[in-house]
Amino acid sequence: MTSTNGFDALDELGLAPLPAAPLVHTASGGLHVYFAAGELELRNSASQIGAGLDVRGDGGYVIVPSRGSGYRWDPHHHFGTVVPPTAPACLWPPVASREASRAPPVRPSRFLMPYAERALDSACRSITSAPRGEQERTLNSETFSIGTLAGAGGLPADLARRVLHWAASQMPSHNPRRPWQPAELARKVDRAFDAGMRQPRAARRG
Repeated sequence: MTSTNGFDALDELGLAPLPAAPLVHTASGGLHVYFAAGELELRNSASQIGAGLDVRGDGGYVIVPSRGSGYRWDPHHHFGTVVPPTAPACLWPPVASREASRAPPVRPSRFLMPYAERALDSACRSITSAPRGEQERTLNSETFSIGTLAGAGGLPADLARRVLHWAASQMPSHNPRRPWQPAELARKVDRAFDAGMRQPRAARRG
């Protein structure tokens, strides 16, 4: 669940304050809330139950917190302290909306998800730890590589792009006379990522 005004939509749905549930803070400043759907089928939706509120259920996935991803568990609400509460009825969009979202964007997601997570995590670690003189080359090559994976439907392109922007922002400026500028890094990420998207790789399983 991520967006600029998602919290306003939560209030309109009567979900503010949030119930005690595992929470993940995302790289872009959003929030993932984990609920239990039980025996009911919960489909994916984007901004259908409220502005800025996305739902990921059967056939969908999210990136879990891992080193270099920019995602982190809430220090007080995580799977070690709370259990996912029962999903509120509002998470199920109207029937027409559910039918429209019935086909997930990544068909074999149960196979691609672990590989996509490892690939994105590895790219972020390579970017943030790239040595002086290798930063730009590493940023371009790793971002292009993830772009080819996103182009093949291996992971959500918008999520991958946000995480890569975060990783680029963590690169240290080795030259104090010419520090990395956020706008410059954003352009480099977008250029390499878009180039990769235009050359999708063959999907891998695992």
